[in-house]
Order: sequence, then C-alpha cells, then structure tokens
Amino acid sequence: MSGFKLQVMSEADDKTTAEPTADRRAEREDDASRALASALGGTFRILRWLIFLSFAGYLVRSSVFTVPQHEVAFVLRFGKVTERDGARVLGPGVHLACPYPVEEVVRVPTTRLRTIRSDTFWYADRKQGVLEMPLDPWLRPGRDGYMLTGDANILHAKWALEYTVEDPEAWRFRMHDMDRLLHNELDHAAVAVCASTPVDCAHRTEVERFRRGVEAMLRNRCEMLQLGVRIKSVYLLEPSAPRQVRAAFDAVVQAEQERSEKINKARTYAARRVNEAQGRKARLVADAEVYRNRLVREISADAAYFTQIYAKFAAQPEIITQTLLQDTLRRVLAGVDQKYVVRRDPDGKQELRILVSPEKPKPWAEKPRTRSLEPEETPGESGEEKAWKDTVFEY
Repeated sequence: MSGFKLQVMSEADDKTTAEPTADRRAEREDDASRALASALGGTFRILRWLIFLSFAGYLVRSSVFTVPQHEVAFVLRFGKVTERDGARVLGPGVHLACPYPVEEVVRVPTTRLRTIRSDTFWYADRKQGVLEMPLDPWLRPGRDGYMLTGDANILHAKWALEYTVEDPEAWRFRMHDMDRLLHNELDHAAVAVCASTPVDCAHRTEVERFRRGVEAMLRNRCEMLQLGVRIKSVYLLEPSAPRQVRAAFDAVVQAEQERSEKINKARTYAARRVNEAQGRKARLVADAEVYRNRLVREISADAAYFTQIYAKFAAQPEIITQTLLQDTLRRVLAGVDQKYVVRRDPDGKQELRILVSPEKPKPWAEKPRTRSLEPEETPGESGEEKAWKDTVFEY
C-alpha cells in the first residue's frame, strides 16, 4: 500500500508542476501571434499604400500625354476618334485622356519626310557569294521584273518616292497599310506611262519627261483616292536595258556620245572662226574708215591749198612758179646727203662727167641678176680711162 501511495503522490506532484509550464507556453504563443499579426498588419498597410500610389501613377501616366512638335495625335475612345475642345486632331503640347483601354492615343508624324523604294521592275540578283552565275538568254517570269515600252521593248528600272502626311486622319484610318498602297500606286503609274513612251525616250533622251509623267499620274491618283498625303518627288533611280542586250545599247550610247562630241567641237570651231572673221571685219572697217577720213582731210587740204595758190598764180604766175619750184627742190634735197651745183654755160649747155663705180658687194646680199654697170673694156684704153664713163647732160 505504501508503494501505491508513493506512486499516486508522485503523479499528483507532476500534475501540479506541469500546469504552470503549459500556461507560460500559452502566454508565449499569444505574444508571438500578436507580434505576427502586428507585423502583417503593417505590411498590408504598406502594400495598400504602394498599390494606391502605383494605381495613381498609372492613372496620371495614362491620362497625361505630350505631343512633340513634328507630330499630331488622335484620342480613340473604344476605337472611335473623339474630339478635344472641338478638334479631332491634337497639336503639339500636353493633353489629357482616360487610361487605356477606355481611351487610346495614336500619334502621327506630319513633317517627317517618308521614302518608299520600288524594285518591282528590276531583275533578280543572281550573285552567290563572290562569283556570278551564268546569265540566261531570257528573262525569268516571276523573278525578273520589267516594264514594256510604247514600242514593245523591255526596260528595267528602280523607283523611289518621297511624301509627307497632309491629312493625318485619312492617312492613319482610311487604309490599313498606306506605304504598301503607295508602293502599288507607284508601280501602276510607272507601267501606265512607260506603255506610252518609246524606249529611247525612257532610257536616254527624255528621261526627265518620263519621270515627270509618272509623278503627275501618281499625284492625280493620290488626290482621287483621298489618301491624305502630299507627293514631294518621284525619282527614277536606275533605268537600264535588259542585261542580255546591254552591250548593244551601250554601243549606241557610245556612238551618240562621239557624235555629240564631234558636233560640239564643230560648233565651237565655227563659232571661233566666225568671231575671228567678225573681229577681222571690224578691224578692216575701222582701218578703212580711218584711211577714208585721213584721205578726205588730205584731199580737202590740198584742194584748199590749190584754190589759194591758183588765185595767186592767176595774178603772178612767174613768181608763184618759182616759189613752188623752190619749195619742191627744198623738200627733195632735204633727203640727199651730197649736193652738187652745176652751172650752165652761156650757150646753155654743160658737159658733166660722173664717175660711176660699182657698189661694194655686201656679204649677206645675193649676187645681182641685173646687168653690170661697169664699162666694157676697149682696146687702147688705160686703166683709169676704163673706170670713167662720159655722160653728157644737155640743159
């Protein structure tokens, strides 16, 4: 019995010691739960603020937008264009709109120059790496593009056009792919104009006229379809004959270039010769005019002098005759180095002996072909007499 009592007492003691331990554990668990709940509450509050701020930022960012200087914008409400301040097109500046997906902002660049290139009528590139494959003697339909000219010849060409947006709403909402539509319209205009143009005009002689025709037709088509674009220019980049006959075309071009070069040279020479002839003519006319004026003045002076002298001669002929003779002799003798005065005999005759000696030959002068003036030798004459020649002047 004592043993049983001891066992019961020990179990009762264990129960009394276990009860305070369980209470302390429960208290600790309650403290941890309260701390966890407090931490989770703080976290949830922070998350709520973050969500609120993010949503507010999203609303502000979605509602306020800026349109740059080179663009305009449209506001779509459920896919339909809406008006802002009575205008469907919004210009540069800051604007408001409802967040997506209620409203959507569509921007359209208006001042930027757009370019479209067309290689529809160009042959396919057959190069593989560095080497070029052999050229076929025919065109491959579906791969090699070409145009037919008005005289049933083949022409390859590359085209390009530049345009700007004139009506943003029509450009953005009238067609799905405006660039593709303009590309097709450019090809249509090129085919239509080329079909009425000979190959020589389209390839060499009237390339600019051919290009202007395509540009005019493309502009008319854009206005008729109301595409909202303004065609600035159409460019014909590389008009080319088929590669199979390009050598013949090049030979013709080379021959025409040589012809033009020769024609230009001939025209230049003709112009130069005409200018020279005109200059020579002007000089001759001027010289003749000067000579005529000088001759008229001299003749007029001589006539006036003759009239004056004739009046005096009529009054005193002998005195005037002697005066004129003296003036003439004075002018003649002014250029003579040596002068000799020969007096007359009372009978009016005078013999004058002149020694005529030949002039010493000059080293650079040619031998005279005329008859020598030396006197011929006669038998019985001395050496001094041979050098003299008697000349008798009768007065």
